[in-house]
Amino acid sequence: MLMKTTDVIDEPPRHVTGQYLAKNRLNARDRARLAADIIARRAAIDPSTLTVGQVSKICRANRIYVSEVRFPDRVKRRQQKKFAAFFDAIGADGRAELCRCIGVERIWNALTAAL
Repeated sequence: MLMKTTDVIDEPPRHVTGQYLAKNRLNARDRARLAADIIARRAAIDPSTLTVGQVSKICRANRIYVSEVRFPDRVKRRQQKKFAAFFDAIGADGRAELCRCIGVERIWNALTAAL
């Protein structure tokens, strides 16, 4: 018996993991078939297995920006460490010049607000 094109087979879609997408060695034609299967819902990507890089590419976002949004405390600590290293590196004369440029009142207000 021949199937009509309107007959639908209710097969569950095969699941494709992020690791499979990253490490498969498919040629261009097989990658196109996989993409067509995903579009036709004959294959489904398990979103919990996608890497940050894969999701970033799908969303056309920079991986670093994604990490900054996910972990804002890490960014803040990194900036604080950079500033502390800069402050130590400029020496006493540089710190005095920095205070003159910024203004002692602004520095004092910032220091007391942090406490």
